[in-house]
Amino acid sequence: MKYFTKTLTVILLATSLNAAEKTLINDSFDQIKIVGYGAEQQAESSGSTYKELVQQNLFGAGSGSLSFSAQDYSQAYVEFPEASLTMPGDYIEVSLTIRFPDGPYDSNSGVRLGLYDIKGDIATASFYNPDVNSVGDTATGYFISFNPGASGPKWSNGSIGLGKDLGNKAITQYNAVLGGPANAVKSMGSFERTGTFGTEAHTVTFRVTRTTSGIEASGMVDTDLFKTSDATDTVLTYNTLIFGNGKSPGPWEIESLKIVCGTAN
Repeated sequence: MKYFTKTLTVILLATSLNAAEKTLINDSFDQIKIVGYGAEQQAESSGSTYKELVQQNLFGAGSGSLSFSAQDYSQAYVEFPEASLTMPGDYIEVSLTIRFPDGPYDSNSGVRLGLYDIKGDIATASFYNPDVNSVGDTATGYFISFNPGASGPKWSNGSIGLGKDLGNKAITQYNAVLGGPANAVKSMGSFERTGTFGTEAHTVTFRVTRTTSGIEASGMVDTDLFKTSDATDTVLTYNTLIFGNGKSPGPWEIESLKIVCGTAN
């Protein structure tokens, strides 16, 4: 009886630990399919649909990867089941492996990605116009940007930047996510980057964790760490990953993508 009770306890504990983290997307792009052309193009893979946000014909299918266009200021997105950070310790994390098959260009903020709440409508990620897009620039979230082809100290061309999209209808032209003017985006810090990308695969991780005083945003670009906090008008709901280029660093491929949520308690 004691053996049965102990075994059952171990099983229940393991189940509880596994249940603490939920996978929202887990994509290795083994069976990727590109559908449509121009403004209607999208990529389908592992039950997720990747769509264009800024620019057209952004996607290509590599061997086990999603190829992303080299166009300047291009953006794409994928939605996932909504996750809410309701208690301290709750988190959401995105991790991806990317590769520049030809090597990256030196491009400040060339790679950008963020976790967002689009409030049920991707139009919230576009510019605000009371006549044609009254919900524009209301998407909120946190994002990172970095130069894949350079390194350097904080606030330099080669650093890692971390920002918060306020979603306050301040942007009235072009796109309204992954950057913007000071009245639309809160800078949350700049962090030293010691390495640069070559043609090999690289790993980027970005996590948002609820704390007792707000949120903590943290992660790594390869082995370079970044971490900061936010205590004002924090974003606690997430349903969309948005990714793209600044000034183009060259075409790149996403070889794997995983988004999870859970609790650290």
